[in-house]
Amino acid sequence: MEINPSRGGRSKGAKGFSHEDFGAGSSSYPQYPGEPQYYRSDMDESVHPSTKKNGGVVRPSSGNLSLGQTAGVDRLRQQFGTSPLQVLALKKEHLLDSTLKRLFYHMVVFVARCIPAVWIYGGTVGLAICIIFRYRWGVLLSLTLYSTYTVFHCTMLIYHGTVGLFSIWTNNNKHWHAMCCKELEQRPMQRSGLNRVPSENDVNSTLSPKESTHPWSSGARRYDKTGTGESSEQDLCNPAWDDVFHVVIIATYKTPDEYLQHTIELLTQYSQARTHMGVVLALEQREEEAQEKAERMKELFYDRFKFVTATFHPANMPNHIKGKASNMCWSFQEMASELCQHHGFTDSDQYRIIVTNMDDDSEMHENYFEALTYHFLKADAQRRYLTIWQPPVAHFKNLATQPALIRCGALMGSLADLARHANPLDCHTIFSSNSMSLVLALAVGGWDPDWVSDDWHMLAKCTVMTEGRCRCEPIMLPMVNLMPEEDDCCGTLKARWTQVKRHALGVSEVVFLSSSLFLGLLEVPTFMRRMRMVWRTIPLLAKFIEVHFVGSLLAIWPPLTAVLIMFSGMYWESDISLDQVVFNSMLAKYQRHIQSMMIFTIIFGCLLSVVYYNLLKHRTNHDQYFFVRFWCLFWLRAEFEILIFGWPQQVIFGSIPEWIAATRIIFQLKIDHAVAAMIGRPDMGEGF
Repeated sequence: MEINPSRGGRSKGAKGFSHEDFGAGSSSYPQYPGEPQYYRSDMDESVHPSTKKNGGVVRPSSGNLSLGQTAGVDRLRQQFGTSPLQVLALKKEHLLDSTLKRLFYHMVVFVARCIPAVWIYGGTVGLAICIIFRYRWGVLLSLTLYSTYTVFHCTMLIYHGTVGLFSIWTNNNKHWHAMCCKELEQRPMQRSGLNRVPSENDVNSTLSPKESTHPWSSGARRYDKTGTGESSEQDLCNPAWDDVFHVVIIATYKTPDEYLQHTIELLTQYSQARTHMGVVLALEQREEEAQEKAERMKELFYDRFKFVTATFHPANMPNHIKGKASNMCWSFQEMASELCQHHGFTDSDQYRIIVTNMDDDSEMHENYFEALTYHFLKADAQRRYLTIWQPPVAHFKNLATQPALIRCGALMGSLADLARHANPLDCHTIFSSNSMSLVLALAVGGWDPDWVSDDWHMLAKCTVMTEGRCRCEPIMLPMVNLMPEEDDCCGTLKARWTQVKRHALGVSEVVFLSSSLFLGLLEVPTFMRRMRMVWRTIPLLAKFIEVHFVGSLLAIWPPLTAVLIMFSGMYWESDISLDQVVFNSMLAKYQRHIQSMMIFTIIFGCLLSVVYYNLLKHRTNHDQYFFVRFWCLFWLRAEFEILIFGWPQQVIFGSIPEWIAATRIIFQLKIDHAVAAMIGRPDMGEGF
C-alpha cells in the first residue's frame, strides 16, 4: 500500500477518508460508506420524506422536541454550523403521523416502564409461590440457571479483573506521544492535518507584541495546500498530535473549594495543559457565592491553562430538571459560544476538539489526556467521531474512612467496573466522567436537560441517533473519585443511600432507549438499515437491563437457593420421600457446587480488589491508617468485612434501591437529581 504525501491521498484499502468518501453536495463533511446522503450540509434543502410535514424542513440535529432542546441546538448550529456527522432526528411530531404509530409508540413506552417492576417483583413473587406450593423441580431449575449465570459473571470478574490489573500496570509505563508519532509515521495521511496549535513560545516569537495578546489569532489559521485559502477535507478529518485541543467541563454544586481546587490542580499534570486545554466550570446559579467561587478558581489557574471560564445554569428553566444533566446541557451551549466568540475557533475546529465531562470530585490519571489524544488519533477518521472514551472508575479516594458496610461494596464494585472495561466482548457503558469528540456532541445536540442520568442518557442518545454506530471504548488508566461522606457514620450511610437511589433511577434509560429505538426505526428508510440499527443497539439495551435487573436480584435469589436446598426438609417432612429424590438429584448436587464456587470467587475477587487498591494507593493519601499501610492486613480485614457485611450491603445499597426505582418509573420519569454529601457539603435530597 502506497500513499502519495504530495497529493494527501491514499491507495485503495487504506484507512481514513479519501475524496471519494465526500459527497458532491458537501465540500467538507465526511460521508459514511453504505449510508444514504440525506443528513449533511445540504440537509436544510433535502430532507428525508419521513421528516417532511406540510412542506416544512426538519433539521435532524435538533433532536426530540419534547426534550426542550430546539433553541439550544439552533444556538449551537449558529456557532459551528450544521454537524458533519449524520444523525437521526427522532422528532415525534413528525414520525408519529398516524394514529396506529402513536398507539404502538405509547405501547412501547408503557411496556418499557412496567417491565422492570414485572421482572423484579413478578419473578421473585412467582418464585416464592412455587416454593410455598412445593413446585420443587421448577424452583430448583430456575435458581440453578440464575446461579450458573452468576457464577459465570464471577468467573469473568476474576479473569478480566486480572487482565485489567495487568493493563493498568503496563499503561502506567507507556509514552503515549512517542507511540502516536511512531504510528502516524506509518500512516502519512494522518500526519499533516490542521495547522499546529502554537505553544506559548511559538506565539511570542512569531507574532507582534500586539498580536501576541490573542494567541489563538494564529492558532485558528490552517494549512492552505490548495491555494484557495481553505484546508482540504482530509486535513480536517486527520489532525496531528499538536492539533488536538481538550475542553474539560467540570459540573459542580456547593462543592468545597479545596475539593474543586484539587480536581483542577490535577488537570495541570497534562503536559500540554497551558496550550491545549481549556477548563469550563459548570456552576448552578442557585448556589450562593457561585460567582465568587468561579472568580477564585480563575485567579488561581488563569496561567495554567489556555483558558478557564465558568457558566451559570439559570434556575427554574422550562424542561430543565435540577441536576447535572441540565447543568451540562447549559454549560455545553455556553462553552460552544465562547469557543467561537472569544477564543477564535471556527466550525472546522470541531474536528480536533475533545470534550471531557468530569465530576467535581474526580481525579483523572496523570497520563489520561495523553492516552486520550493517542486513542483519538489512532482511530480511523470515521471511528474517532463515533466513540466515547471512558476510564475505569475506582471509588478509592476516601475508602479508608468509609464504614465497613460501604467499603466492601466500593472494593468489589471498583473491581467489577475494571473487569467490564477489560473484557473486549462487553458492551461498555459510560459513567461519571468521559470524553467524546466535539463533532459527536454537536451532532446529537449536546446533553438533554430533563433526564436524571447524564452519562447513560448521553450514551443511549448518541447510540440511537447514529443508528447504533456510536460505541464506548475504555482507556485503561483508572479515574479515582470520592464516595459520599459525612462527619459521622450514620451521616455517611445516609449519604450513600441518597447516591444509590439516584444511580438506581438509571433504569429509566431502558424506557428512553426502547422508545427512541422505535422512533429511529420509523425514521430509517430501508429494511436493511433498520435491521442493522437493531443489531447494533440491542447489546446496549441488554446491558442496561442486565446491570439493573441482575443487581436487584443478586442479594435475593441466591439466598433463596440456599434456603430451598438446606432447610426444605424442616418444612416438608410429610413428603420426605419426594424431597429426597429432588434434593439428592444431580441438579441439586450441581447447585451445591455452584454455591461453593461463588464463595471462592468472592474470596479471590477480594484479593484482586486489594491489589487494585494498592496500585492506586498513592492517589488516596491514606497511608496513615495502619490497616491500609500493609496490604496483607488490608486483605484479611477486607475478607472479614465482605463475609460479614457483603450480603447486607448488597440488600441495602443494591437490591432495595433498584426495587424502589422500578416502581417509581411506572409513575414518573422526570425526577430531580439528588446530591449526596461530602465533607463540607451537606446531604441534599431530590430538587436540592
